[in-house]
Amino acid sequence: MRNLIIAVLGIASTLPALQAFALPSCDPAVAVNLRKADGEERAARRTSASYAQTLIYDFDTHSGEWFFEVRYVIGEDGRVTCISPGSPYAPSPPEITPQRQAALDAISAQQFAPFLTKGEPAPVYVETVFYEEERPGPHVPRPAGDIATAEIRLHWSSRGEPPSFDMVVRGDGTVTYSPGRYGDLFGPQTYRIPLERVAAIMNLAEAAQFWSLREVYHYDMPGHGWSYSKIDIRLGESFKTFSDDGSGGTPSEAGRLIHTMSALAEAGLWQKIDRRTLDVVKENGFDFASDKGAELLMTLVSAPATSEDVVAHLLSLGAPQDRVIKGFPFDYSLLDAAIAGQRFELANRLIDQGALTTKGQPDRAAVTRALAHAVQSGSPDMVRRLLSLGPELVIRRNDATQKIDPIITFVRRPPNGRQADTIAIIQLLLDSGADIDSRDTFNSGVLNYAANRGDADTLSWLLNKGARIEASDGTSPLDQIYDEDIVMILLEGGADLAQPGVVDELVSKARRDHWLRVTAWLRAYGKWPDS
Repeated sequence: MRNLIIAVLGIASTLPALQAFALPSCDPAVAVNLRKADGEERAARRTSASYAQTLIYDFDTHSGEWFFEVRYVIGEDGRVTCISPGSPYAPSPPEITPQRQAALDAISAQQFAPFLTKGEPAPVYVETVFYEEERPGPHVPRPAGDIATAEIRLHWSSRGEPPSFDMVVRGDGTVTYSPGRYGDLFGPQTYRIPLERVAAIMNLAEAAQFWSLREVYHYDMPGHGWSYSKIDIRLGESFKTFSDDGSGGTPSEAGRLIHTMSALAEAGLWQKIDRRTLDVVKENGFDFASDKGAELLMTLVSAPATSEDVVAHLLSLGAPQDRVIKGFPFDYSLLDAAIAGQRFELANRLIDQGALTTKGQPDRAAVTRALAHAVQSGSPDMVRRLLSLGPELVIRRNDATQKIDPIITFVRRPPNGRQADTIAIIQLLLDSGADIDSRDTFNSGVLNYAANRGDADTLSWLLNKGARIEASDGTSPLDQIYDEDIVMILLEGGADLAQPGVVDELVSKARRDHWLRVTAWLRAYGKWPDS
């Protein structure tokens, strides 16, 4: 047996000592008919001590997957009644290390207040994941060397936030950042940070035992690849590299280094543009009066999070207000950007000043483009004003397709928007002659997009208005929905289950995600495989 030890990080209490709770494995045929309880509900009903979700191994004592999935059932009395390690879709059960056995014991010992289904105590099904990591290797001290000779290279790539970047931090405090968000506008930028920051970055590396880490942390895990970080440190004659894609058991403190180091090196200047950012690029010679300056203005004005102070500062630096820049799926003028950024006072002022006219006459193309932005802004008042100016109800996409799409298919509820406003915008478009069943380049209509976003109220309203669920070729939105509430609205709204593969896909999702209402509905209508 490999020499493993048990340790945990983070949550309220440690895992109990090894104590094999003799619980049976869960019967999939029983579990599939139970409601799934999420983490928030479990936390609210837990009456026993919580346990850590991270399992730690000594260096080089664990291989294979660096996560541990567990499925279990909590009975009507709030006690765990069965437990099964591993994913039901894995080809073989996982190895049970002492750390994993301790996790199973901790789960088995949990107690909860009874879970309620329809007001009555009922068993529930649970899935949880333990994350695993290893300690750094044998201690390697920080190399000797004058910090003035240091060169620290940081690389981060991600499909999400923060945006991808490369940074070089030198011992004299010089930093070069290139390019994440807005990188195509600014290009690489060089600036300085205090020497104390450089020293602090090196101290972070030392505290995380950077020189004792593996060079590469990676496990070939299907579906992984959301992020990747790499840190290179040269100090004097020494060089050390470390890379991590989040799948290979990286020690927690080391995994955070890319973010803590880049924060000290002022990566935030480029992740959220503010006055300091503008001052840095001004010092570096950025031409605010250029087309790039106009693009920067439109980009920042169209982002609701940009402060009015930053917009005013950018205008004071000479950013042009009269350009139209290329955008997706359609172009932007300053008015369009103001509408997209929910700066309606500015938008109305620009309209009053003639932003939608050419030589004193209404510019129908500009009005149509403004309307296409407005239907995504959450403002019925702005949509109403633009509709009064006689726009087209279709617009050509500014992408490779160059297709003409109905503007109603661009309706979206913004993150801070009200459901009632989204419905009001759709009604305004219908009153102006839009077709509730019109489809865009991707064969999707306003109903599809409401369903995909989980907008239950809008979806129900559209169905009550008579919107068709399927496209004219029979394509069903059910294939793309992973929310039981939305699936139920579509089923009860008359979704066509005769199309090939639709029922099979629903059954698969219902089994995997414990959609009890969908299961019951399919059984009631004779669509379940054993009915």
